[in-house]
Amino acid sequence: MSKKEVVRVIKAALELVPVVGSPLSKIVELLDSLLMLSSPQSEESDALKSITEMLSRTQSREFGVVAISACNYDYFIKIEKILSDYECQIIGKEEFPGGSGANTICGLSKLCTPEKGEETSIVSCVKNDERGQKITKSFIQHGVNIDLLLEDNASNQKTGITTILVELSGKREILVEPGINDSLSRIIQERGLFGELENRIKDSRIIHLTSFVDHAEMELQKRVLNYKETDTVVSFTPGALYVKKGLEMLYPILKDTNLLFLYKEQLDELLKSADFRGFNKHISIWKKSSLFFKWKVNKGIFQPMILVIKDSLKIQNGQIRQNYISIASGIDKMSFFGHSNINYRLRDSAIVDTTGAGDAVAAGFLYGLLKGKEGIRTFANIAFILATYVSTKFGARSGLIDGNTLERNLDRFE
Repeated sequence: MSKKEVVRVIKAALELVPVVGSPLSKIVELLDSLLMLSSPQSEESDALKSITEMLSRTQSREFGVVAISACNYDYFIKIEKILSDYECQIIGKEEFPGGSGANTICGLSKLCTPEKGEETSIVSCVKNDERGQKITKSFIQHGVNIDLLLEDNASNQKTGITTILVELSGKREILVEPGINDSLSRIIQERGLFGELENRIKDSRIIHLTSFVDHAEMELQKRVLNYKETDTVVSFTPGALYVKKGLEMLYPILKDTNLLFLYKEQLDELLKSADFRGFNKHISIWKKSSLFFKWKVNKGIFQPMILVIKDSLKIQNGQIRQNYISIASGIDKMSFFGHSNINYRLRDSAIVDTTGAGDAVAAGFLYGLLKGKEGIRTFANIAFILATYVSTKFGARSGLIDGNTLERNLDRFE
């Protein structure tokens, strides 16, 4: 038995033991780290090279990225602990505009200069109410084009709401009321805007898709992919709502996807849905990524793809204790890179809330592509910096930074 196999067996055995306190948890995390580091690593990516070449042919287009995303208004409730049948006092409340793709597009817009080929655009809808007006104002403040942010007065639905319970450790519970987000496809249909939507897609270099609750909006996203040109890059953050549909249901989107953003647990759920032989939650991230790429090739998907696997930021005493961004990429063969920057710290800034960290990771990769950055490590460093900054403040956009701040922080990794 190899050393890697021994580590894997010990890790699996430890996870079967009920953990009391933190010692065993730390051992499990250490072994998981060793498994990642012992996997075949490569900073070379033929997929990144191919995607970069695609983008080089689209520089004349007006928009850098168009996001098709739900827009929600986020209510943060700070509490001591999230436990079943556990009463606790509310420590504080905050509220901000949100929505996964909306957060990503705002983060990207703040990073980029407002010039041709880097402009950002949102396709979504809000109710013309107080929350909807605040969402619209936030997009304007971040420099996002809102021509296709549709306001609706007739519907009896309200602007979407997300209630986020945040405990002191940073752990979260997220509750979604989609509201008018479920009416996006209907509003586009009733107003005859499919032609305008098609033009926006054709004039954008990257399409960024995120999840909706209602099935009609997923069908709208599939339709949008039929509008795109062959050299248009597709970025996809399925989130928990789409992941639970399984790989086969997501195939119509995945077959055109070039950038795929998942949390570790979401990758597990997707692989479990396909009933892969040899899959269990204890195998390494490298092995799980290999299974995903095997599915990709077996389905005849030969688009260059970069799979970004995010681990939740782990916080202790206001600092990031551990974080990984794992990147698997390839066209027909997979290369793998495991990224860890636990020594990176922001001076005089504590980590308070990880909401929006995953959206910031996506913004970092999209920024790297638009700016022509080179190397998987550079992309991972950008993503990690943005996720760290966002986590120093409540709300997914409060900690967003501009391009100059990002570039200064990137110098710390050289």
